[in-house]
Amino acid sequence: MPAMQRAKLDYEEEVIVLAVNSTNQDSLPAVKQFIDEFEISFPVLLDDQGIAANTYQISSLPTTYFIGKDGVINEVVIGGPMSEALLRSRIDKMLEEVP
Repeated sequence: MPAMQRAKLDYEEEVIVLAVNSTNQDSLPAVKQFIDEFEISFPVLLDDQGIAANTYQISSLPTTYFIGKDGVINEVVIGGPMSEALLRSRIDKMLEEVP
């Protein structure tokens, strides 16, 4: 998440960063503490009933989706933590593909 926070700040004119927390596995106070501790400034959506996890067939956390401007999932990275270099390379690749 710290790498995503830095990427959000560096790419905020070009990229939207969202997080979905499997709140059905965490407590709300723990989520809030995590957001505060890591100074997360992007939206953290709460999947308190596991709907997103079921819809996207998430079997491992974290799972990161790179979604293009057209709404199509371009890549899925399962597991983590994801290195900042990997995150930035995926963002740069997606930005290069935008006409």
